[in-house]
Amino acid sequence: MNISDEHVHNSKALPDLVNDLIRSDKKITIGKFIAYGTYEGNGIFRCLVDDGVLPGTKVRKNFRVGWKKVIF
Repeated sequence: MNISDEHVHNSKALPDLVNDLIRSDKKITIGKFIAYGTYEGNGIFRCLVDDGVLPGTKVRKNFRVGWKKVIF
């Protein structure tokens, strides 16, 4: 859990939360990340995919992926 004020967007806090979970001493495996639209973005998707997490965020119809190759 991370507590911040209203000036920190959820998408800015997510990479630290995911990294903290993956690097924790507890045996936690994250397979999928289900979230609402505020977590939509190439930076979020890249952060999740780099750590082996499948993003499950509903995206806009006109959303464009900012990298060429994604392997799941």
